[in-house]
Amino acid sequence: MRDILDINIKGEIISTIKKYKFLKKYKIKEVLGINKYNKSICNLFEKEFKALCKENIIVRNKNKKYMLNIPKDYFVSKIHFNNRGSAFAVSNVDNQNYFINKKDVLNSLNEDIVLAVKIKDSTPDSKLPEAKVLTVLERGTKTIIGTYIENNENFGFVIPDNNKFNRDIYVSSKNKSTANSYDKVVVKITKYPTYKVHKSNNVEVFNPEGEIIEVLGMKGEKGVDSLSVIKENNIREEFPTEVKREANNIKILISSDEKDKRLDLTNELIYTIDGADARDLDDSISVKKIDNYYELGVHIADVSHYVKENGAIDKEAILRGTSVYLTDRVIPMLPKILSNNVCSLNPNEEKLTLSCIMRINKNGEVIDCSIKESFVSSRARLVYDDVSDWLENRSTTLKEKYPEIADNLLVAKELAEILIKKRERRGSIEFDSPESKIILDENGKVINVEALERGIANDIIEEFMLITNESIAKTFCDLKIPFVYRAHSYPRTEKLETFERVLRLYGYNLDVSSLEDIEPKVLQTFLEEHKDSENIEPLKLLLLQSMQQARYHNKCDGHFGLASKYYCHFTSPIRRYPDLQIHRIIKEYLKGNLNNKVIKQKYEKITEEICEHCSKTERIAEKAESELNKMKINEYILDNFNCEYEGFIRNFNKGGMFVSLNNTAEGYIKPKNFTFDEDNYQGIYEDKILKLGTKVKVKPKRNNNDEIIYEIIEILE
Repeated sequence: MRDILDINIKGEIISTIKKYKFLKKYKIKEVLGINKYNKSICNLFEKEFKALCKENIIVRNKNKKYMLNIPKDYFVSKIHFNNRGSAFAVSNVDNQNYFINKKDVLNSLNEDIVLAVKIKDSTPDSKLPEAKVLTVLERGTKTIIGTYIENNENFGFVIPDNNKFNRDIYVSSKNKSTANSYDKVVVKITKYPTYKVHKSNNVEVFNPEGEIIEVLGMKGEKGVDSLSVIKENNIREEFPTEVKREANNIKILISSDEKDKRLDLTNELIYTIDGADARDLDDSISVKKIDNYYELGVHIADVSHYVKENGAIDKEAILRGTSVYLTDRVIPMLPKILSNNVCSLNPNEEKLTLSCIMRINKNGEVIDCSIKESFVSSRARLVYDDVSDWLENRSTTLKEKYPEIADNLLVAKELAEILIKKRERRGSIEFDSPESKIILDENGKVINVEALERGIANDIIEEFMLITNESIAKTFCDLKIPFVYRAHSYPRTEKLETFERVLRLYGYNLDVSSLEDIEPKVLQTFLEEHKDSENIEPLKLLLLQSMQQARYHNKCDGHFGLASKYYCHFTSPIRRYPDLQIHRIIKEYLKGNLNNKVIKQKYEKITEEICEHCSKTERIAEKAESELNKMKINEYILDNFNCEYEGFIRNFNKGGMFVSLNNTAEGYIKPKNFTFDEDNYQGIYEDKILKLGTKVKVKPKRNNNDEIIYEIIEILE
């Protein structure tokens, strides 16, 4: 049952009065099903009803009936703040995005549900129409992670880590627990912001109040920043007792009966290639060249054999949806006994797998695909860097240790290059955005930040996993069986328009008659043709911003970025729940069970729910990973405050420029005497014209709400 404080009573009252136009108070209660026997609901109703009357949202007429006192074009929305105290809201009526000025947010907080009304149309200077908050309907946040600052013996404040949370939280001395100044804490909000409208119509807002319920540790201590990100995003870290118990009872040895049911691949040349610090090895490969075609086997850990549907482990895995890879730790979807041991394809150990064996011609086309329950024994656990050293530089280290595998890797490279060319021909878009490599010492301190280098070994595994995921998706789409697909929708047209406009201003041209039906091939061709341009990196970022986020979907709607009609996630069931769900469906199909109408209907319902839930958990994991990376990178920059860095301008706004450094750090330059010439999409600084991609040398100036502000030392030609 929902917490009584979660119920949107204000919204229910407003909807009821809107429906009936005029109602007496007891009638409103009657419509809402609120009676005297439910004391908690009654008390909450009285409180919220009085608040609406005080805010003049509802008024009583001479017949003692209540009516709405707001414009007809009001809308309801979740409000999202920026770090400057202003906000945005998307109307539930027409899906229009509104800007809400800082002075018009009332006492709302980030992610509250609010009642708002339009107050201004869009203009050439303000592209979004404006709205103002009339009242807060439902609070979106109950606990906040932040830094406690003690003001004196009687009280202190918690400054939220999330700079979109626009109020500090007042904490009295009796509610501070054991916190000391500069401790990272979890604070529970006990009283939300209130406000007072003065005769001048100015609104005075009073800070929320709270109680510290957990002290995470002193700011800057090892692991405290990670812990704060975990708490901020409500990531499930510890496994419940019943999950651990079930995991510990799993039989590790594979029975002879189980082997008899499966394809024996233990004599095949199968191996894994992963990062040096990887522990959850869920994919292995085998590749052969036979006459005029290649036989590629991708053998994935059969997690579904051990994680039974609706068991304790399965229920916990659904809640998590994905493993979370933070800078200093992994929070796995499955208990480590499974992810690092039982299911992991460790070398020289027999493991249960689900194998996708493909016959691929010299054009990269899959001419045959079979899926088998199998068991394998990986010959070696290879590392990306070692494989790339062998294939790119002919380093003899790997050749001496694994001579047969080293020769086989030459065939794998040959096939991967064919698959890369095939994807290029069809228009798969390659952004090649540099990833950050954050190096920590034993105390969790950042000692270096650099761009993560990718080698041919990364490309081999990526291509083999892509072709496998496509082949699996096509097979089951053709079979019209309930499934979990990976969908990537058409780009946002309005964002593409901005991208195309900037291209024209910079002298480029997109060969397309209409942006509304642009093909991926057009975008991929542009990026390839101009890959050596000084503007290409920021232009890639602009294009990337126009893309929709990929999501899980129970319909095969294709993947725009990959220019593929069919795509799914099959290759990582240890760390992604959709892959695990797909494995279950595949095995049911292999056993002939999906001919059963009841089982088919069951999976139709399950796949829809899994797609929606796992798309959300994926976003949360990505947000947490990104937040901690930014914290760590900023920590490194601030610790090396007097250093100078080279980078390029990646975007502009009215106040300054956004910069990307060569080490992948990002920041903002806010110089004096700067003008943004939006008509030509360029900056003017000290009579110099700065364009997207202009190379600069910068130095940190100050830290502003977790965003590093830089100053220009030199404009590099």
